[in-house]
Amino acid sequence: MADSSRTASPLTVKKRAQQSPGLRPKYQSSATGHCFKRVTLTKPTFCHSCSDFMWGFIGFLCEVCNFMCHEKCLKTLRSACSCMAPSLVRVPVAHCFSPAAQKKRFCCVCRKQTEGNTALRCEVCELHVHADCAAFSCADCRSCHLDGTLEQ
Repeated sequence: MADSSRTASPLTVKKRAQQSPGLRPKYQSSATGHCFKRVTLTKPTFCHSCSDFMWGFIGFLCEVCNFMCHEKCLKTLRSACSCMAPSLVRVPVAHCFSPAAQKKRFCCVCRKQTEGNTALRCEVCELHVHADCAAFSCADCRSCHLDGTLEQ
């Protein structure tokens, strides 16, 4: 019996490579701790970074915390991976939360959509969380103290 990889057409091999999760390129975002992979969207999806609708079929999903975003948002991403250890923050800086009036935002802790009266927003770094999730947010207000690297 002949080896199937020798007889497979280049198109079949390309298709197999696209379907294999181990062969998909991964995009590390070391500053925020995310590990993104390119995914094909099969249903209407919103970007967790800018909260806009994701037109097209391509998105980037963090394999650790399920954070979804556009390719254009990868470069300006400020939201840290929710699984990032608080011990990795060099200079802990608390967020300055106040009630948020914006709709269509996503909680940076649980990744679910926020609703008007239960949402909080950091006045400095614009992190959005549910009131119940605020206690679980990491004290890493990145806009303060030069992204947490300035010693106090």
